[in-house]
Amino acid sequence: MLFSGLTWVLRTLQRVAEDQWTDDAPLKEALLVLQNQLDSGEITEAEYRRQEAEIVAALREVRARRARLHGESGADPYSFPPSG
Repeated sequence: MLFSGLTWVLRTLQRVAEDQWTDDAPLKEALLVLQNQLDSGEITEAEYRRQEAEIVAALREVRARRARLHGESGADPYSFPPSG
């Protein structure tokens, strides 16, 4: 009984950690904030492009992690076209 309870706890912790490690929602939110900053004039087009490139690179990494964790191969169906 104790062993099965411990196993359940460890699996739950692993699932939560994987979910957080592969969650792209904060990055998508960052893109929205960045777009709003550009629209409102808070940042320049050049700054927008620089930050956008960083966020898109991070999104690709998160999606690659997700694919590795789930044993997927091939092209990422959610990949972004190259910016620039």
